[in-house]
Amino acid sequence: MAGKRNEKMSTAKIRIKFYLLSLTLAFPILAIQTSSWPKIATLSSVLISNIFPIIFIALTLNCIYLYWDFKFSRDYAGDLPEKITKCDSVDFEAVSFLATYIVPIVFVDYEKVKNFISAMIVLVIIGLIFTRTRLFYSNPVLSVLGFRLYKITTERGEKSIISATKLSAGDVIRTENLGDGIYYTKGIQQ
Repeated sequence: MAGKRNEKMSTAKIRIKFYLLSLTLAFPILAIQTSSWPKIATLSSVLISNIFPIIFIALTLNCIYLYWDFKFSRDYAGDLPEKITKCDSVDFEAVSFLATYIVPIVFVDYEKVKNFISAMIVLVIIGLIFTRTRLFYSNPVLSVLGFRLYKITTERGEKSIISATKLSAGDVIRTENLGDGIYYTKGIQQ
């Protein structure tokens, strides 16, 4: 029972990390949109008036670390290697994500506190939806960062894959289960 709960927590953490990774391009935009310069610019006044941009810059740096972790250093605790018998790219499904959250965030007037709070609530709600459903893997930001989405068939059945590299039929991969039939692979197994 405890092992199943730990596995669900691990899966939830990975999904949250993928959602944060999908916001990699939004955080710098939010930092720019929320920044301000006081008339008398001392270090303390600039820091105080720019607490949210500082937070967004920190989140951007965290996303850079997550990207590096997923792309280059992630160790697998998951499945044994398996051979791909059929491989179809589904990167095109990610475009709906762009219209859902990027476009509205860019055009919000962050000078008004209620607009800022509303935008942050929307991001949290979208995050909850994306991490609790299969939607977390289908966003265009992952494509921009070099990740690819596939529907593959192996000897173990069909899977939706987030891959750090290009895949094709005949490749042997090792995957990590993210739940709901979605898996992550760092790439081709050597």
